[in-house]
Amino acid sequence: MKYALSGLDLAFLVDEMQGLLGAKIDKIFQPEKDDIIIRMHRTGMGKVHLRFLLPSLVYMAKDKADAQKDPSNFCMFMRKRLSGARIDALEQIGTERMLRIRLQSKDSKYELIAELFGKGNLLLIEAGKVLTALHYSIQSGRLLRPKGEYMLPHMRPDIRTLSAEDIKKKLDASAQPTLVKAIAVDLGMGGVYAEEVILRAGLDKQVKPGGHDLYPVIQDLLHGPLEPAVILEGDKPVSLAPIKMRLYEGMQVKPFGTFSEAIDEVFLPIQQRAKTAAEKKMERLQKIIDAQSEVIKKLEMQIDEEQAKGNAVYADYARLSSLLKQINEARKTKSWDEIAQVVEQLPFVQKLDKKNKVLSVVAE
Repeated sequence: MKYALSGLDLAFLVDEMQGLLGAKIDKIFQPEKDDIIIRMHRTGMGKVHLRFLLPSLVYMAKDKADAQKDPSNFCMFMRKRLSGARIDALEQIGTERMLRIRLQSKDSKYELIAELFGKGNLLLIEAGKVLTALHYSIQSGRLLRPKGEYMLPHMRPDIRTLSAEDIKKKLDASAQPTLVKAIAVDLGMGGVYAEEVILRAGLDKQVKPGGHDLYPVIQDLLHGPLEPAVILEGDKPVSLAPIKMRLYEGMQVKPFGTFSEAIDEVFLPIQQRAKTAAEKKMERLQKIIDAQSEVIKKLEMQIDEEQAKGNAVYADYARLSSLLKQINEARKTKSWDEIAQVVEQLPFVQKLDKKNKVLSVVAE
């Protein structure tokens, strides 16, 4: 079964995870490239495993999967920085499929951010800068690179903070052809919860967006009791739900104490199954491809940076060329110390390295 957490699914999970506050990180495992497990200890809970099964899942797992014999550089770096760190806060970013964990180690404060969209990602941030990431990329105007500034993606409205008037205005102004699509897109609730709202309101999902007061129904959905479950067809799981859903009435439902337990029931056995020789060979080949892709991405970033530098120098060529000619002419009668004293007074000159004969400038 394929399943991707929606923004509201994650909101329910984050409420569940508040018991992890104060937990101390013990060790980090990476059984597969996109499967990262953080083992931690929490007083009163014992050992707890927080599993990031990218691109679309995060939950508290019962047990860790088998660790790889040779940890990746990413895994080793995470262990070095986060072993012994404690969780200060655990929060969703808006209603996006993004989880932020604030961590305090002996020496520093970190943010661990899970992005549960696209290819998925896990990033370690310090003072707003990316220390490491599972994936580096350029997408939708966001540049994710080592030591670069971490940029949030475009944010959707947070349905939990919208007033009745806000919701009505957004639906009345919606360009979507149907009410169900307006709820999913303009209110950022996603398709499944949009259909649930329509069912609870007793409306046809094909009606036009305007003229409906859905605030009470939405509030009931957001603040109702948790009833986590795996939805089955026969013995086969077909979906997951953190709350009781009218959408699944008439279907077989297997209840669980927490939403994490429901997710674990479905996805842990998949991780534990034996792999065929062909699958193992494919994994080895995929690791080679991924490593080569990362090298290519880094080279492309370097090319872009060097190209930008070259363009800046070319645009300022006349002034730089004139300065170099003046320096060469001055060398006939003056020492490097005398030249540096004059040149470093220029506003666009950063430094003249007299020993290595290197001039550093700010090109406009």
